[in-house]
Amino acid sequence: MASATIVRDRNDRFCKERAELEAVLSSPLFQRAPKLSGILEYICERYFDGTATDLKEYSIAVDALGRAPGFDPQADAIVRVDLHLLRKRLEAYYAQEGRDHPIRIILPVGQYVPQFIPNNLAEHIGTSTHLREELLHTNLSRVVKSDRQPMVVSVALEDEPEPVTETLQAIALPKSVHSWKRHRPALLAVSCCLLGVAIGAVGVLALRNRSVSALWMFANVPETVKVASADFLGHLSFGSTPDFQDKAVRIRCGSDQDYVDAAGFRWNSDRYFAGGTEFHRAAAPIFRSPDPALYSSGRQGVFHYDIPVAPGVYEVHLLFAETAPDIQDGMRQTSFIVGAGYSDTVDVVADAGGPNVATMKIYPNVHPGEDGKIHVNFWSTNAFLNALEILPQVGGKPGPVRISALPTLYTDLAGRHWLPDRYFLGGRNINHEFSLNRLDPPLFSRERYGNFNYAIPVAPGYSYQLTLYMGERYWGPQNSGLGGEGSRIFDVRCNGNELLHNFDLLKQAGTANAVAARFRHLHPDSTGKLNLYFVPVTNYSLINALELEPE
Repeated sequence: MASATIVRDRNDRFCKERAELEAVLSSPLFQRAPKLSGILEYICERYFDGTATDLKEYSIAVDALGRAPGFDPQADAIVRVDLHLLRKRLEAYYAQEGRDHPIRIILPVGQYVPQFIPNNLAEHIGTSTHLREELLHTNLSRVVKSDRQPMVVSVALEDEPEPVTETLQAIALPKSVHSWKRHRPALLAVSCCLLGVAIGAVGVLALRNRSVSALWMFANVPETVKVASADFLGHLSFGSTPDFQDKAVRIRCGSDQDYVDAAGFRWNSDRYFAGGTEFHRAAAPIFRSPDPALYSSGRQGVFHYDIPVAPGVYEVHLLFAETAPDIQDGMRQTSFIVGAGYSDTVDVVADAGGPNVATMKIYPNVHPGEDGKIHVNFWSTNAFLNALEILPQVGGKPGPVRISALPTLYTDLAGRHWLPDRYFLGGRNINHEFSLNRLDPPLFSRERYGNFNYAIPVAPGYSYQLTLYMGERYWGPQNSGLGGEGSRIFDVRCNGNELLHNFDLLKQAGTANAVAARFRHLHPDSTGKLNLYFVPVTNYSLINALELEPE
């Protein structure tokens, strides 16, 4: 429907409104969203012909989206979801291209009838109210020094000792979430100005020296659950460890072709090897990996890699997925030695949880030999390897793991890399239309939701702290208008320990629009993985991003 030409008649009392609709539909922003354009054109035409009051979910689904006459709005929320996305796209359009138009189209939350509002009045009406959320709800320095209750508390697993905090007035209650309270408008305005200067300074320092933590200002704040605006969380991660994702050596075993992965990193064709034979198989879906092509080739048999590196300390990642037909648990044992310190045997099918499932083994604190090379020797006759990567390591600990629901690599202000969604099984990855007015940063523009889990490979022998980043973008009056507290409740478990129980995201966030929850003293299982389970209680679980750092 969006491709139809809109005819204007100067005697038509909706001439200006039709012109505005035509301008919106012809914009690049809406040309890229034909389904949303079709909905917008449909409801506006019903408005022009005087039948908009009869608009219902059913009529929009059948007439605008082409659903079958048996469409059931109670069983299928497609109309509510698309109208939510349409509102966001309209907000983005009028924040940029349409900011100077004499009128604008708005779709009030909870309604299907569009409104054509003079642009100078639109900011005072309806859905625009929530777009002016402040970047931060308080002055950080006053939170630390004041008598008010801080907005964070320490969390530890019940079978672990309470983490020690050095923060003033912290209330050490396990698994609690506290929100910052709003200051009065005058104080808030001053606070935001001061914070803006601080963030700018931190950003410049971080970009010039990636070892600088963007959260130095939080040194005296207890570290576990924080509630703030999504823009703040998205730009100032709670982690402090730099990573070296962009400085890794990556090799695609058994292949004579380079490969650029989902994060944009290049895997070089096979090199630095001796012995063994290469194998190639048709590319097929590989669970828990965004890059199935990495597992379509490999090297097998008795072989070794001797990889030249600069002096230093490294961690070695070995990537496997069993793709050979009719391989059962225990049928193929891969034995190898990494450097001078690790000897291991892996049953890939058992370790990964089945065939065509990616698994990774991580070995930290690896030093090159006297010849300046890292040696990896595979000595069992059935051994194989799909890919390997070698990352620099500093500070005596393996590097952090940062993952977002984004389909591409995201680099924050401190230069830290957030890898595209990976290691998951189940759930769906969906997009939330990015609105500049709402200040949603990329980390909160997509989410994985549903009943899902992550099996995240980490280095053995270390405990880890985990930070979960979550923002509600569907339920509540500031989003679709549907539901409120209690609309989304879920549990989060890690290797048998319950991290969050009956977690109500809207309730815990309060007036903020994102939550970050941190947990400490997490230990990998015998396969070297942290297994996170997101279990729905009411509606579905969600996650925007997560961060793991060795303690």
